[in-house]
Amino acid sequence: MSGAPRQDPAGAGARALAGTEAIRAAAGNRRPETSARVKSEPGPPMTLGGAAAAGVRIIVWCKACQHQIEPDPAELAERYGVGVLVLDWRDRLGCSRYGSRDIDMVLTGERR
Repeated sequence: MSGAPRQDPAGAGARALAGTEAIRAAAGNRRPETSARVKSEPGPPMTLGGAAAAGVRIIVWCKACQHQIEPDPAELAERYGVGVLVLDWRDRLGCSRYGSRDIDMVLTGERR
């Protein structure tokens, strides 16, 4: 034997390295098991007072004529009561232009 480094004529070292990298890549791409996910319980329904305190925007529109308004949640809470549920308030609405009671709405974050 001479002092020269050993040769790997079959390339086994390179194949082993490639195999190890493939295993590491596959392990990094695992999805968490869906059964381990924990769903939180829904919170209480939003009230007009809660909407005002959270600073959310309420956007309401008529499905018949597309008339849209953005009432101030603080004014709504003062007028109808802080404990009134937003969905109960929505059920009272009618379009001031078309007269339809087919109303939809969304609560969203602050205006950009």
